[in-house]
Amino acid sequence: MSKRNGKNVEDIISNINDDSLRIALQILYILINDPGVYNLKELKSKIGAEIVPTIKAFLVQNLFAFYLGNTKITCDNADDILKEDSKEKLSVITRVNFNDSQGFGRFYALLYKYEKSESKRKILEKIVVFNSCRVKDSLKESSVKQDIIQCLAKEKTMEYVFSIDGSKFYPIAIYRSRQYDREYYVTLQNIENRYLIKFYPYDDEFVKKGRPSQNEVLISDVYPDINSVKIAKEKIKSIWGPQDMYIDEEPFEVSAIIYDKSCLGKIKHDISKYKYEMVENDNGTYHLKLKALGYEAFKTWALRYGSSIEIREPKNLRDDIIKTYNEIREKYL
Repeated sequence: MSKRNGKNVEDIISNINDDSLRIALQILYILINDPGVYNLKELKSKIGAEIVPTIKAFLVQNLFAFYLGNTKITCDNADDILKEDSKEKLSVITRVNFNDSQGFGRFYALLYKYEKSESKRKILEKIVVFNSCRVKDSLKESSVKQDIIQCLAKEKTMEYVFSIDGSKFYPIAIYRSRQYDREYYVTLQNIENRYLIKFYPYDDEFVKKGRPSQNEVLISDVYPDINSVKIAKEKIKSIWGPQDMYIDEEPFEVSAIIYDKSCLGKIKHDISKYKYEMVENDNGTYHLKLKALGYEAFKTWALRYGSSIEIREPKNLRDDIIKTYNEIREKYL
């Protein structure tokens, strides 16, 4: 049993007065320490409260990956599989472990931030983000070394060198791409008074750690405009993919027609972390509406599906995709 100052984690959580925070942490604590032991009914009985609404809230925030048996719970399938009579056992995928010193430190940092929160709403996403340094959304083991993870958790960073051009950079976060099943260093670059969020693939062949004497530095020392760092870390939670974008880029409304039904499952998987509307038309096509953040990343995604998807709005994106197709056609004619 993990203890700190004579108290174990379960006792601390059980004494939290705020119902939503207490239930959320109880669910996480139990599933992290006893994965695949409890089904929905058993976990509800153990906690003594409804748990499905909290799990659904986590799905929207995309901070943790929940599984019922071998099935990943998503916003799409939650209503169908989160049934109390299900015999399947629950698990959660996360980097947080309340049983080791690092996890315990983050847990206390979480409670401290919660107690000091200026907002009376105390939004759950801000409470359980665990310093926003990384969210794991895959059964695959992380390849990122623990030194940078621990460094970011302390609001510090390290110097790295991109071997292709010799440029130096200091990560502010680690981003995992579900589409490419790959991890990236996230950094900021000031270009003519605009901050560009840049992504460097985590790969020892392309990225080397800087001089040992400069191992750990405060993020605030590298990036004096710490507010821009906070904005960037918030933006990467909802971006479409790991392609460079300016920090002041805003989400845009997308309207698209899906023609190939065989692509439907893959498309739903790709968009499962975002809020969207999908309606089947009378002619067997599907009308998709959503908000996307990251113009270049979304354009790259749409191009991957070729004629299976037609972008209707925004017009500039539609025109850009048509231009790309024309350039490709001219190149190969």
